[in-house]
Amino acid sequence: MPANTIIIYAGGSSLGGAIGIGGPGGFNASGDQVWLDTIEGRGKPGTLGPANQQTAFAPWGGSVEFDTSFSDWYFGADSSAIQPTQVDFLSAAEHEIAHVLGFGTANSWTNLVSGSTFIGPNAEVEYGGPVPTDGAGSAAQHWADGTTDQGKHCTMDPAFNSGERETFTPLDFAGLQDLGWNISQPQPVGPGPYAAIVGVNSAGGWWAGVSAGSGFVNQFLTNWNPALNWQKVVSGDFNGDGRMDVAGLSSTGDWWVGLNAGGSTFTWSRWTQWNPSLTWVDVQVGEFNGDGKADIIGRALQYGQWWAAISNGSAFSNSLWAVWNPALTWVNVKVGDFNGDHRADVTGRVLQNGQWWTGLSTGAAFATSLWTTWNTALTWVDVHAADVSGDGQADIVGRALELGQWWVGQSNGSAFVNKLWAVWSNSVTWVNVQVADFNNDGKADIAGMVAQSGQWWIAKSTGSAFTSTLWGVWSPSAGWSNFLVGDFTGDGKMDVAARTAGGDWWVAASTGSSFVNAYWGTWSTGVNWPDIFEGKLT
Repeated sequence: MPANTIIIYAGGSSLGGAIGIGGPGGFNASGDQVWLDTIEGRGKPGTLGPANQQTAFAPWGGSVEFDTSFSDWYFGADSSAIQPTQVDFLSAAEHEIAHVLGFGTANSWTNLVSGSTFIGPNAEVEYGGPVPTDGAGSAAQHWADGTTDQGKHCTMDPAFNSGERETFTPLDFAGLQDLGWNISQPQPVGPGPYAAIVGVNSAGGWWAGVSAGSGFVNQFLTNWNPALNWQKVVSGDFNGDGRMDVAGLSSTGDWWVGLNAGGSTFTWSRWTQWNPSLTWVDVQVGEFNGDGKADIIGRALQYGQWWAAISNGSAFSNSLWAVWNPALTWVNVKVGDFNGDHRADVTGRVLQNGQWWTGLSTGAAFATSLWTTWNTALTWVDVHAADVSGDGQADIVGRALELGQWWVGQSNGSAFVNKLWAVWSNSVTWVNVQVADFNNDGKADIAGMVAQSGQWWIAKSTGSAFTSTLWGVWSPSAGWSNFLVGDFTGDGKMDVAARTAGGDWWVAASTGSSFVNAYWGTWSTGVNWPDIFEGKLT
């Protein structure tokens, strides 16, 4: 048995009443007392000695079993789809695993039961006092029926509540901590909705990682033909139903859209064609005419023409919206609602002179004008468009590489007003910089990782400046890729997800003041994943 490992055997049978059972395993061994103590206690202090003095628990593992005759299990990832009569299998599994870990089964549990209450110090702090149990003394195996924590039913309630997902609450974690387990801070889990990850691999398979609030459940969605040599792949809500769809531009200029069919697949159809003899650049998605359906824009490099593919929910209608000077080099082209009229606009910087030109959407065209100028003597990196001031109008933000200075071009609806908001060290290498609202205050913040140390720093917006603090650390040697930002834990705060070189997905879940890191799932490394998106799948 390796260190820091437990083994849990899982099975199913007709249990004749209970729908799940779980508990730690025993052992048979021979040898001297030191050897027997090592097997029983695994080197953890507090696990040995008289039963009534034990303060910790360290089993090799155990077993869980579930009732195969029970017909109302819910095995899906989407908690909102649980029917009123169904019992969520994920909740039941967590419950029984807790019994393997000693909840209601270990001496260190019984020793903290006083009468019909649990008096573990961590649980008392979370609950606000002794926690009622479902029995007295050694008969207590759970919290009392109906116990809640922070408004949520506890996982270690003795009865499973139909129609809802009951993953571990902070009180459940605190109980395990009182049994001697070292508990990392749990990731926050909100009521949802939960952002999913969706990606297409080099074999043409579309897969989803559907968030259950604390992990991704992998789900195959559909295939498309990789031989079509897809030039651009994007995501957006193209039919206005509130769910993420996907679209791809083939080498023949055909735009194919996969409409989301209830989160289980994408239904493909050809929506329009763009001229395949042109070089399409700065292809982006936005709601450019304000009708609630996502559209696509792209610039024909040879002519500087901006073409918009406007969605009617089942097809795109192409029209010329603007012309930008094709003799200039346009960089940092971004989409955002820069004047707060609920229509997406486009902005871009001229590399040669630093001028920012913004095309405001009229609903049928872009009205382009000069909005500001940035210093051409500086190297501008990590440029994003986001509402960092919280006034409903997107701003532009970028870092001057040589100085480490973060500058904001704050929109007033007709121009960008430049101001220095923060300074980051220019002696380290900043990578994977993301912009999102990480504390749910309505203002976009900045997250960046230091390549050398793996430290995540967050620059939280005050509305007029950034305040930078350390939020967490990732391994700098894990080979991170496919960085995405989304509310994966469903609590209203943006989180960061990324995949290691080994295919493992990790999520840095925001608490509003720090990240709590956890492994969430694995995608195959046997194929490449060229396009991965975040969005609401169901």
